[in-house]
Amino acid sequence: MASERLFNFTYIFSSFEEYNDVKNELKELVLSNYSARKNKAKIQLKSQIINSTIGRALINLLIMKPLVEKGIDLTEHDLFSFNAVTEANLATYFNQLLDRGKGDFDNLRVLVSETINEMSDISGKLNILAGNSISFHDFVKLSVEDSEAEEIFNQHIDDYMQFDEIEAKFDSLAKRIETFYKARPNTELYPFVMSETGINKKQLTQAIGFVGLEY
Repeated sequence: MASERLFNFTYIFSSFEEYNDVKNELKELVLSNYSARKNKAKIQLKSQIINSTIGRALINLLIMKPLVEKGIDLTEHDLFSFNAVTEANLATYFNQLLDRGKGDFDNLRVLVSETINEMSDISGKLNILAGNSISFHDFVKLSVEDSEAEEIFNQHIDDYMQFDEIEAKFDSLAKRIETFYKARPNTELYPFVMSETGINKKQLTQAIGFVGLEY
């Protein structure tokens, strides 16, 4: 069993060089051994010790880059405490950061942009390691094994339906598809639906709910 690591953020964030070294070390570790992201770890902020994992420590190192470069004194409230990285909670986190940087908004905005680019780069590599891919074979298999999937994936539009009725049915189906996958963590679309990024819900609804229908 891997030994539990302690990351003293107070010390790591006191030097950009130290911060960069630890961040790059963890990036290389997770990219070379994807399962290592689940290894237990602890984060220390001054006298506080917080339970974590290697993956969560890395996310915090990535997202806190603007704080390090601006020399902002960290508190526990600065930790990224969400269970998943989504467009919505990233916006919440960075908006709070920008509010704290009054008087230097332009510089902070550049740092946030650089941080998002770095996170996007590593997420693309991690998605390959996680096997987050989609094929129509997966949909066919799921429709055979799950009666609800079979019904969702085989929608029909009656000839007499008005456009607004079709629109309402389409929107309702999109919500059903999202709910369906959020309740099934072992499916190939689960990580995409949960992250709320990397997938066009309208196109997905067209592709798997109304196959062959030009909407």
